[in-house]
Amino acid sequence: MLGCASCTLIFLEPNPFTIKKIIFTALLSIAVWIIYATDHLVDSFVFKGKSGILRHDFHYRYRYFFITVILFLAILEVWVAIKLKNELFVKNAFYLSMIMPVYFVLKFLKFLNSIIKMLFVSAVFSAAVVLLFNSKNLFFDFFSFEVLAMMLLALLNQLVLEHFENRDIKYAQNYFSVIAFKVFLWLSVVLILISILNLYAIPYTLSVFMSALSIFNILKREEFFTKNLLYRFWADFSLVLIFPLLKLFLFIQSFLTNLL
Repeated sequence: MLGCASCTLIFLEPNPFTIKKIIFTALLSIAVWIIYATDHLVDSFVFKGKSGILRHDFHYRYRYFFITVILFLAILEVWVAIKLKNELFVKNAFYLSMIMPVYFVLKFLKFLNSIIKMLFVSAVFSAAVVLLFNSKNLFFDFFSFEVLAMMLLALLNQLVLEHFENRDIKYAQNYFSVIAFKVFLWLSVVLILISILNLYAIPYTLSVFMSALSIFNILKREEFFTKNLLYRFWADFSLVLIFPLLKLFLFIQSFLTNLL
C-alpha cells in the first residue's frame, strides 16, 4: 500500500497533498491492496496452504481474516466512490476496474502463465498510478513513456519476488532473474529517453531509476535476502523510496537552477 501511495504521489506533483489528491491516493492504495490480497487468496485456495510458497500458505492460514478485511474495505471503497461519483478519477477507476473480473476469470481457467500474469498486473497498476487522476482518455494516454516506465518498474518488482519465491526450483530462479535483468535494462533505456525529451523530468526519472536499482540489488545480494527473508520487505521499501527521492532531486534541481 505504501509503495503504491509513493508511486502515485510523484504523478500528482505539484502540491500532491490537497484533500482531493490525498483521498485519491488512499482509495487507490486500498484498492491495490484488495486486488493483491484477493489474488493471493485465490492462489492459496488452489494449493490449500501446501504450496511451499510463503505468501500463499500465509494467506491460506489466515484466510478468514483476509476475507473479512477485504469485504470491509471493498464496501468502504464502493461507498466513498458513490459519494464522489462525479469526480474524474472515480469514472476512470470504474472503467479500469472492468478489466479485473476478466483477469480473475482467465486466472481461474488457467489461461495465464506467470509472465503474462505479471505483465497484466503491471499494466493495470501503471495505468492506475499514472492516469486515473487526470486522464480524459485512458486508452490514448496509456501509450506513453510514463506508463511504460512504471509498468517496467512494477514488472521488475514482481520478477525479483518470483525469483525468491521459487528458490527451490533452480531453473525457475534463473528464468526470472534473466528476465529481470532485461527489464532493468529496458527501464533504464526508457528513463534515458524521457530525460532527453524533457530535461525537467530528470528528477522524476532519477527517482524511478534509484528505486529500480534498489530492487535489482536484491538479486545481487541473494544469499543475504534469502537468509533473512527480507526480499519482500526491501522490494516494497524500494517503491516507497520513490517519492522521498523525487523531493530530494527536485530540491537539488531547484538549488542548482538558482545557483546558476
